[in-house]
Amino acid sequence: MAQQAEELDGARALAGQFHQAGIQYQQNRACEKAIPQFTMIMNNYREYSEIENVLLRLGDCYAEIGQVASAKKIYTQLLQYPSSRQIASQKIQQINTKIQSQQDLKALGYVNQ
Repeated sequence: MAQQAEELDGARALAGQFHQAGIQYQQNRACEKAIPQFTMIMNNYREYSEIENVLLRLGDCYAEIGQVASAKKIYTQLLQYPSSRQIASQKIQQINTKIQSQQDLKALGYVNQ
């Protein structure tokens, strides 16, 4: 069984399966389950044809669960792809705005330190 998985992996067939599973979890608002799927691709299949989509979705999942620093890190990685620079820049700006708003609310005493 492990041999079969390795052969599939050699053909990069598993990346697509991880991607589809991650998309399904994300669409079902289960980002905590989608993150490992997308991370598996990011860490092991850097040449995967849909890596930009994977990074975008991974960043979106981190943002959705409130892990803005992780989201920003992923969006920053996405900047290296020319076709994704605009959306990555927009996402980073949204994260920066959210961080600034949180800091402003803390400074005003509306959020616990």
